[in-house]
Amino acid sequence: MTFEEQLQAQVGDFMTVIIKSGGDSCKHRGILCSIRDDFIVLVYDDERIEIPINQIASVRKLAGGVSEEDYYDDRCYEDWN
Repeated sequence: MTFEEQLQAQVGDFMTVIIKSGGDSCKHRGILCSIRDDFIVLVYDDERIEIPINQIASVRKLAGGVSEEDYYDDRCYEDWN
């Protein structure tokens, strides 16, 4: 199964996507809404975030695709910035 096929199976789940940004990495969180030809679409609150697939370093999500805020204090993730 390709990475894109694995992502397609997770449409509708809340996740954190870590992307490569120069020498650093950064994270984007939201519900995976769709997989396009070369990017994914996350929605978080009133933001739509488009992330090129080739820039994804990793994907993190809790079992069942629930929001991290349901279980963790966001300060736990400050070191990801």
